[in-house]
Amino acid sequence: MHCVQCMFQLSTSKASSEFARQRLTVELQDRNENEYVTPLSKYPPLFNDISFWLPAEGYTENDFYDLVRSIGGDLVEKVTLVDEFTQPKTKRVSHCYRVAYRHMERTLTQEEVRIIHGAIEQAAEKELGAQGRY
Repeated sequence: MHCVQCMFQLSTSKASSEFARQRLTVELQDRNENEYVTPLSKYPPLFNDISFWLPAEGYTENDFYDLVRSIGGDLVEKVTLVDEFTQPKTKRVSHCYRVAYRHMERTLTQEEVRIIHGAIEQAAEKELGAQGRY
């Protein structure tokens, strides 16, 4: 993979962002690269952790990643498994994930993120059979 450095001095308007995205896409196509480059946001991320006991069977990490992205959409920048714990007596396994939320055009508030994160917690229990540790 080639390193693509792009420095754009753009205003925060949508038109400028769209122009930058199109220009970068054209530059990559000219280089015959099959890469998708997402512009970086200048606004800070918010990090929220979620911990839960895994169901006895049928759980995959990709199912959780898909669930988070389906609920959080473009506001979810990254999902990372940060801890895995096995309870010594019961052998139950717990995962802790860190979810990075970021908006491209403004700073998110913790209240906004808390609503999305709460929906992810509920869906993890309902759809994946996880037992929350929150």
